[in-house]
Amino acid sequence: MRRKTLAILTLSLLSPLFAEVLSGSTPLEECIANPMAFPFLWAYYGAGVLLIRDLWVRRSRSAMELMLLGFAYGVIEEGIFVKSWFDPSWPDLGILGTYGRMFGTNMVWATWLTIFHGYMSIWVPVTAFTLIFPDLGEAKLLGKRSAALLLASFLGVGILMAVVLNPYRPPVVQYTITVLFALVLITLSHRPRFPELRDLRLLRRHPVITGLIYSVLLFLIFVIIPYSAVPFLVPIILGVPVAVLFFWIQRDAEPPFSHALLIGSISFWLLFMDFALATMGYPLEFPLGLVSFGALLWLYLRERSKIAAER
Repeated sequence: MRRKTLAILTLSLLSPLFAEVLSGSTPLEECIANPMAFPFLWAYYGAGVLLIRDLWVRRSRSAMELMLLGFAYGVIEEGIFVKSWFDPSWPDLGILGTYGRMFGTNMVWATWLTIFHGYMSIWVPVTAFTLIFPDLGEAKLLGKRSAALLLASFLGVGILMAVVLNPYRPPVVQYTITVLFALVLITLSHRPRFPELRDLRLLRRHPVITGLIYSVLLFLIFVIIPYSAVPFLVPIILGVPVAVLFFWIQRDAEPPFSHALLIGSISFWLLFMDFALATMGYPLEFPLGLVSFGALLWLYLRERSKIAAER
């Protein structure tokens, strides 16, 4: 198998692995019980991350562009295809089916899933890919024919999800706004302009710790606060700046910095959250999370050793 083919296959698998299996959305036990579940997710997530990553590489490769493209991906999946933004009975909602529901929209859920997909479905696999294939970090992986096939896979599975997986009919006005919002994010992602922050040295000094704090904050904001008496606007007001700042601090930073952020931020999900899932009836989640984190940590430490040796 050619190295580039292996790279494409790896990246396509990383997105559904992190976003669905290791996140607990579709635990490993469910994938085993339903052998068609993961291939279905792979056809969608794999196509999406490959298309976004190649578009990003062909452009500026800026952290803020990847953020906007990742957010657009989250809007397209959850708002347009799955329609969980609007469906009050969507099974994954939990308390977010009532907390923050306004104008026929699950507002807190919509915010959380947009941030979650931008991070877990796009940023994590793209960043992990540069650890696994450092020589292909800036390489274009797709030609016109392969990109067209992946786009067909992405849209085909997306339409299937919209029609079969969740036939719920969302409010027309809100749904139209959601489509326009996704288009705006994609448009703004081309050479995005954000004001400079003068001093980010404190956040950049210890990226592993910063990454861990990021994931813990998102968990507190979107998972813990909804069970309190705090108004639903608070998670939205807090969550969006935290998510944007996470990408902001990566501006003009060298690749090892984003890898350190990856190790710190993903440690919370692969160790703490997967352990919690194992105690809730999904015993295979923690071993899989532990092995996945161990592999990423080994690659990161190898990279640091190589950099130290070159100095």
